[in-house]
Amino acid sequence: MCAAFPESFRFGLGDSDLQVIGERHTLEHEASEPTMWLRFAEARGAEADTTLAGVDRYHLWEADLDLLAELGIRHFRTSASVARVVRRDGTPNERAIEWYRTFLGGLRSRGIRTYVTLYHWELPQFLQDRGGWANRDTVDFLARHAAVVCEHLGDLIDEYFTINEPWCAAFLGHYRGVHAPGERSLAGALAAGHHLLLASAAMAEEVWSRRPDAKLGPVFSTMPCYALTSSEQDVRAAHIADA
Repeated sequence: MCAAFPESFRFGLGDSDLQVIGERHTLEHEASEPTMWLRFAEARGAEADTTLAGVDRYHLWEADLDLLAELGIRHFRTSASVARVVRRDGTPNERAIEWYRTFLGGLRSRGIRTYVTLYHWELPQFLQDRGGWANRDTVDFLARHAAVVCEHLGDLIDEYFTINEPWCAAFLGHYRGVHAPGERSLAGALAAGHHLLLASAAMAEEVWSRRPDAKLGPVFSTMPCYALTSSEQDVRAAHIADA
């Protein structure tokens, strides 16, 4: 059985900055902010993968891009980490910006169309210490991040994603406790989900105010929800879960 895809369908590869970069390198060479995932992994010990190593994209980026070109990849999605791009006072981290320009420029020179996610779970630990996604102020900081990315890297970005999988960030991180920050609070998860969606809109406004024709949107992980029975209680539960 062969599925038919339209000619406009885009096949590509993707990652996120935090999954591949090797956080020890950004901490050392850029004085970037530690991420909440680093603290989360340290607290869980052997149960969680550390962000310190990655695959050392920080130094091996050119070989990575050559491999993409060799494979014939023409569409590539990655992220610009808020823990790297913006300092605590909201100013750009110039060393991080320089690295990203080199990396994104390398993609451009190889004819690879680039999709950049503005938030792929790389929340700085100092924001988490202030409440993280349960704190409304995080929305404003992410909006500032989007503005810095657009101003300093926008000429090398083809399309934007605002937030990656907000359900995972909200519920796996704040209700089930299996993602950073590892909390177990339904109220916290609902607040986080609300603020993640607000941040998505705020970041979109920042990008569109600078690049009105920019293509962007969030990345959702969706799944069907069905009521266990036809009872009113189960139907309502399924409706809430789906929302």
